[in-house]
Amino acid sequence: MKVSIIIPTFDRSDALLEVLAALSKQSFKDFEALVIDDGSYGHCANKKITEDFCQLTIKYIYQSNAGPAAARNLGLRNTAEQSEIVIFIGDDIIPHPDLIKQHVDFHFKYPEKKYAILGLTLWEESVRDQFMDFLAPYGPQFNYSGKKSGDECDFRYLHTCNISFKKKLLQDIYFDEDFKIAAFEDTEFGYRLQKDRGFTIIYNPDAIGYHKHKYNRKQFIERQKKASLWAHVFVAKHQEAEPLVIKRWNKNLLYFAVWCCFSPLYLIRSILPTQLEKKVYRYYNLAFFELLFGWNYFINKK
Repeated sequence: MKVSIIIPTFDRSDALLEVLAALSKQSFKDFEALVIDDGSYGHCANKKITEDFCQLTIKYIYQSNAGPAAARNLGLRNTAEQSEIVIFIGDDIIPHPDLIKQHVDFHFKYPEKKYAILGLTLWEESVRDQFMDFLAPYGPQFNYSGKKSGDECDFRYLHTCNISFKKKLLQDIYFDEDFKIAAFEDTEFGYRLQKDRGFTIIYNPDAIGYHKHKYNRKQFIERQKKASLWAHVFVAKHQEAEPLVIKRWNKNLLYFAVWCCFSPLYLIRSILPTQLEKKVYRYYNLAFFELLFGWNYFINKK
């Protein structure tokens, strides 16, 4: 089974080098990697990196900056004719040596065209701290709470950092290039696939990718603000789906109550017992970031 791995990249040469190095150590060998350079200032370095991995089958394709949606579409249009599986990862996702094999094995296990396979995205060890461990894998960045191997997930779990599709499912359907940044472009793509083609995501926690992308609190606040703006683009295209991606007022009221209750404890968390401190940190921040997203969405609603 031939596999195509599509990797959009933008000015992350160091991370891209690690991604390709990890791909060169995959237990599954029959794959090509398509590196789609989305207008990087350092595109010459990126091209040189791909050329250095001569043991891999790599296509390096440059485009003027148009966003990750456009980059993935360009990758789809250039996959090998004989490819049967398409895997999307990020240029900062370091694949476990069995990542491709795990995706392929699950496609054999779930052979119908409609099934996509979602892998587990964890933080790469060097970027982990308390805040990063809050963001994922059970937080606002990636949340796999309650999910077990083989569980079905809906379109909201379409994370293009680590997901695979049968290529025939993706015939003549592409990411919407109106989305210019990495925010809601994958959700919108998943919604159309689910609505028009009945696709379903199957979770495989053994298909592991390690996300090497450090956030601090201020950076993630800005990320949530931007994401809320692109949520409007999604809802403008699919108004009937707004309740599925935007929390209702009563849920936000609950988050507000949690935030109020935990704020005093958050201020003195350093003197709390360890387990209580962890719970306070998690619940306070979860309520804060959910409220931040919801507030920014509603104040910008026209």
